[in-house]
Amino acid sequence: MEYKQFVGSIYLKDKKAVNSFADYTAAAQDPVQLAQFYSESGVDTILVFDLSEDDAMHDEALTILKRICEVVQVPVYGCGHINGTYLAECSDTDKKYILQRINTSI
Repeated sequence: MEYKQFVGSIYLKDKKAVNSFADYTAAAQDPVQLAQFYSESGVDTILVFDLSEDDAMHDEALTILKRICEVVQVPVYGCGHINGTYLAECSDTDKKYILQRINTSI
């Protein structure tokens, strides 16, 4: 039996969900609300791309990722900057997630 998963993608830039790696037009002002919509719409998992360019922006992305983990009922995977890999833990569950930042200066 073949099984396929539906994956909701969020490209996180400047505290907003943007259209893609190349298009920073805001797709949603509130990425947490977008993730909740994906979760309630039946996706199997959510993939969050961190497009932050510095450590301060990355810290903000981590905060948003933790908020996403708290409101959705599906697994959340983070990816991004190859020079930074972090463990994000949800405070009220035993879930742990890895978040990486994309190095855009290479």
